[in-house]
Amino acid sequence: MVCLIPYYPQPSFQLGPLTLHMFGILVACGILLGAWVLGRRLRWHGVDAELVGDYVLWIMIAGFVGAHLADVLLYRPQALAADPLLLLRIWDGISSYGGFLAALLAAVLYVRRRLPDRRTRWIWLDQTAYALPFGWVFGRLGCFSAHDHPGVPSQFWLAVDFPPDYFGPGRGGPHLDLGLLEALFAAGICALLLVLGRRRRPVGFYLVLLPLLYAPVRFGLDFLRLPEVDARYFGLTPAQYLSILVAGLALFALRVRPREVAPEPPEPGAVARPAH
Repeated sequence: MVCLIPYYPQPSFQLGPLTLHMFGILVACGILLGAWVLGRRLRWHGVDAELVGDYVLWIMIAGFVGAHLADVLLYRPQALAADPLLLLRIWDGISSYGGFLAALLAAVLYVRRRLPDRRTRWIWLDQTAYALPFGWVFGRLGCFSAHDHPGVPSQFWLAVDFPPDYFGPGRGGPHLDLGLLEALFAAGICALLLVLGRRRRPVGFYLVLLPLLYAPVRFGLDFLRLPEVDARYFGLTPAQYLSILVAGLALFALRVRPREVAPEPPEPGAVARPAH
């Protein structure tokens, strides 16, 4: 007998007039953890981290806006045509890749405007890439709590046993939950970064490594999505095309990054140690 994960509805909590859903709570935890890791890593590299709060807020706003625009324009163009105001309802649907790319653009614009030299800018972007998976674990656990990304039927032991008729008449039972699978993959990346982060690395190392790890896995996982859930263009989802774009951007970063090694960690006690 295959052991499956039982289905559960998304937990929610009442706080006065507000209803807090587990998705939002986990996303908020991810943002806070990612910001904390980023600050620790910047200080470990001897870089002033005073602007971290302002920086994270800037890229977070850009990320949420970009995530919504990508969801509406790439995944739901018919719904947009029927209701153009959908574009303004930023809370109504998000796409992770759209959020990633918008946040990346916002991060580049921010460091070019606020930071004094090229090397410092690259350290900020590089350590942002280092910190991202630590927050991303919580974000994808939020997706899992809401079952936002159901996959194909499966008897795999990590499949979720959805209720009968969950996907339509006569369609329920064990299906993959891609939010859970991606959360586990992100946790694996975090474990790898904790090991790699103990030694100095060339500037731009994580900014290249992270997308090259994530893009091919995301490309493959999208073949496991329910066909009727996502829009497809010539057999591929928008996320698969964006995976190709992100891998190309990583190779571009590899070419243009500074040709130098990150500074040696400071002496113990001089500054805060890196987050491990």
